[in-house]
Amino acid sequence: MEPLPEFVYFPDPVGQKSIVKSNAVCGCCLRSRGWISPFTMYTSHADVPEVCPWCIADGSAAIRWDGNFNDVLARDVPQSVLEVIGRRTPGFLSWQGQAWLCCCCDACVYLGEASYEDLTQKWPLAGQSMVAANDWKRMGFKTADEFLRQFVGNDPIAYAFRCRHCGEFQVAWDNS
Repeated sequence: MEPLPEFVYFPDPVGQKSIVKSNAVCGCCLRSRGWISPFTMYTSHADVPEVCPWCIADGSAAIRWDGNFNDVLARDVPQSVLEVIGRRTPGFLSWQGQAWLCCCCDACVYLGEASYEDLTQKWPLAGQSMVAANDWKRMGFKTADEFLRQFVGNDPIAYAFRCRHCGEFQVAWDNS
């Protein structure tokens, strides 16, 4: 079996279930390569089939259906980075749509879904960043810890990113 393509901004798409083992045939290259992305892209075309990670990485799926897998939330990111994130990086599961975070004029690396334990133990700086970026008191939480404790399942859900340059964490969150 050939090795999976690498995604600079998404180092663990298998661990995040954005790429899964499957004998399904890729809707783009029409090959069964042992892996598939269960997430479709944003496009005006109806019924876009599942595609393999190779057709995501080389951009052929995005070209074929004129679509994007992710949106980038930044104005100061070069077009080449927008292209890589939008058309050559697999998406991740979210309620309202993927919103890729940026820092230092570049897209951040997507680390994955972040639970309370992740935000306080695994990536405590991510938790601190999330607390600083949100008006949790106005949301009715008495403490920052109470705000973070809501992230124990998948609704609401937090998504952790880290800047490739300065190392700062950023966290987006979403709920149904």
